[in-house]
Amino acid sequence: MSINSDSSALVVHASGRRADGCLLLAARGNIDTEGAPILSEVLDQHRFAGDTRIVLDLSAVGFMSSCGVGTLVAAVADFRDVGGEIYLRGANASLQSVFEALDLTEFFAVDAVFL
Repeated sequence: MSINSDSSALVVHASGRRADGCLLLAARGNIDTEGAPILSEVLDQHRFAGDTRIVLDLSAVGFMSSCGVGTLVAAVADFRDVGGEIYLRGANASLQSVFEALDLTEFFAVDAVFL
């Protein structure tokens, strides 16, 4: 799902399932004021459909604003409220720095292949 053809616009798509049943979602683009609502909508759709364990691949995300971080924090809380989890994978050094600066490295669950 994306909102325009801009190369930085966020696109999130399902890329399969792991053997343990986690749904794999891949994000590409920026998670900013335009991309955050897209991410929120996609994650909500999957949560409401019963997919409560998600691996979110961030390896193709170039930028995440404070709005994006807030959206991700809220989504993780929503998933945990229903006994689920969002595991992050592939966060680049820039995203990891943001998570560290905001003291969120302990908050986020990390998939085995974080880097």
